[in-house]
Formats: sequence, structure tokens, C-alpha cells
Amino acid sequence: MMNLLSLLAQQTNLNLGTLKFQSGTSTPMTQLAFVVALLVIVIIGSVLGVFFMRNRKRQAEGRRQREEARLRFMLAEHELGDAERKVLEAVSESSHPKDLIPLLNSRPVFEKRVKAFREQHPDNLALKRVAALRQQLNYGFSNPRVLFADTRMLAPGSKLQARIMVGKRAIQYVTTVVALNEHQLFVRPPTNKLKAVTLPKLKSLTFRVTRDGDAEYEFSCPMLGQLKTQQKPVVVGHSNQIQKLTFRANKRYHVSLDNGFYVVKKDYALERSSKAFRKQDSQYMFTANIRDLSVGGAMLQLGESPQQPLVGDILVFKLQMAQVKDDLQALVVGIQTKGAGQQLHIQYVGLKEIHRLKINKYLLGLDKAKAPPPTGAEHTGPPNPQAALNQ
Repeated sequence: MMNLLSLLAQQTNLNLGTLKFQSGTSTPMTQLAFVVALLVIVIIGSVLGVFFMRNRKRQAEGRRQREEARLRFMLAEHELGDAERKVLEAVSESSHPKDLIPLLNSRPVFEKRVKAFREQHPDNLALKRVAALRQQLNYGFSNPRVLFADTRMLAPGSKLQARIMVGKRAIQYVTTVVALNEHQLFVRPPTNKLKAVTLPKLKSLTFRVTRDGDAEYEFSCPMLGQLKTQQKPVVVGHSNQIQKLTFRANKRYHVSLDNGFYVVKKDYALERSSKAFRKQDSQYMFTANIRDLSVGGAMLQLGESPQQPLVGDILVFKLQMAQVKDDLQALVVGIQTKGAGQQLHIQYVGLKEIHRLKINKYLLGLDKAKAPPPTGAEHTGPPNPQAALNQ
């Protein structure tokens, strides 16, 4: 306080020792009144300053409490606990709610922070929990509203169609993601007589994965090695170079196959919202000729019929010629009138990778049947992965 009074005295030319103004003379009463007024101003200013500082602190504390309440609500909504919150705090390098909420609200913000954290702290233990956290936040591949931009979005258990090149021969097999972290992806190798095959040193593996109701995606990952365990999982690096393939962009094969189809009407399907309909769920059936076929769908030629399928209806059918014993489902996506009949364009729904591979194998067999075999060559069936790898 005395320092403040001394500063004020210097600014106003006040001599506190004699209580006289150097600029002129005044009565002692006037000088005392001035000092008292000055003290009152200083005291009021100090009180107001303390009041505003405390008020600002209360407002900041109130904002933090509201943000904390909002954060706790969002964590509960995603069924996240203290362990997941600690991961978010590590990734954002902050414990303040205002820095954590954007990670729960936006996948791009989450991925941007994770990428920066991964590059700055590649060995941090928190990275081991990021893959699971991504799935819990619904930022993974299973969410069709999220752009599939990085293989880190895959989850353990995802089915992939793998393709490897051994010499000039391409070997395809269905594999499973057994584990992943922010640096690597672990997938099952091909098998021979139920035993895992040891792969030669390959530059990369190419994969395809299908997202229901969306599209098929293709990407290549560099091969990093293969673990020497009983399952011999193949270790590959992640990739963000992903190509989106429309379902009917696959090569179409012209065929002529009569087949039966059971129709689950659109309204019934919407009411049940089931992912797997059976022929028992259908309202009627019809027979049509499959005119072209691909691993994404088919085109049917339907003659005159008392009941005609509509766009949005679900068809349940079998493709026994492709050795697919289970019921398949397809969505009617387009109808064209051709004379007295109709052409139906259908797209598979919920097609399992093993079924997709069998259909692809059947279609490749059609190509081989059209091509004349080399002189002196005998048909030996599909290539054996182990035999090909040993060549």
C-alpha cells in the first residue's frame, strides 16, 4: 500500500513528509481531504479488482464444471470408463474437458491427434488401447457413415479376401484380422491340410474387404514378417491408400442359369429390420434366368409373372452351381422392362467373404472353361497354396 501511495505522490508532486504541494500552497485541511480521497479511491479500486478477479475465477470454474458434466455424459453414452479417459488425456496431452470433448465429437479431430501422438511417442503404452477405443467411439470400419480411409479402422475378427503373388501365380484365400495396433496388422496365413503355411518373403499382400450396404474396398499392405507360432500370423504394415470399388464394377460373366428366388417385400423387410432373411420369411417366389453374374451381384431375366418384384425388395436364393449351400440375400436395385418380361438388377446384401470367394472361384472356372488348355496339359483343379509356395 505504501509503495502505491509513494507512486501516486510522485505523479501528483505530493510531499508526504510535509503534506505540501510543490505547485503551490494550501491549508492543512485541504491536504488531508485530498489524501483521504486518494486513499478511498485506492481502497475501492483494490476491492473492485479483487471482486472482478474472484468473479472471473468463479466463471471459469463454472465453465469447467459444465464441460466436465458434458464430458462425463458423453463418456457414459459411449460406455467409456476411467481407463479410456486416461487414453484420451494421453492422446490430447491434456486433462481439461474442453480438450477431450472434440475427440469424442469428431473422428477427423480424433485421428489427427492420434497421428500426432503416434509420431511423437511411438512407444507410448497408451497406443495399445487406441485401436479398441476407436471401435468404442464408432469410428471404425463397421460404421458405414465413416469414410474408410485407413486400415487402422479395421477390427479384430474382420474377414478379408487376400491375394498374394507367388511367381506369376496369384493365390487367393479368405483371412481374418487376428490383432492390430497403431503400427501393424496381424492376419491369418493360407492353410494346407488345416496347417498354416509359411509364406516366402513378399513385398506386399493385397486385400479386399466388403462393408455391408456400402461397397468393396481394395488395398495393399507391405509385408513385415511372419510370427513363428503355431498359427503363424502374417505381420503387415498399415495403409491409407484404399480404393473404393462399387459392387457392380466387378467383371460380369455372361451366363444362362435358371434359378428360384424367394421375395421378401420391402415393407416387411423394413418392419423386421432383420439382417438375415430366410425363404420362410418370403411372401412369394418366382423363377428367373440369371443372365450375368459377378461377385457383386447379378442381372435376372424375368418372364411374365402374376407378381413382379419391386425396387427395394429382398431376394433369398441359393447358388448351388458355385458350391454355396447357404441362403444368399440380394437387394433389387433396378428394374428394366424388356418386351413382355423384365430385367432385374440385384446386389448382394451381407455376403460373407467365404461365399464371395466361392462365387469368384466359380466365375474364374468359367473363364478357364472358355480358354483352350495348353497342349498336353491336364486339368488339376484349383492351385494348391502349399504346392505353389514350394515351387
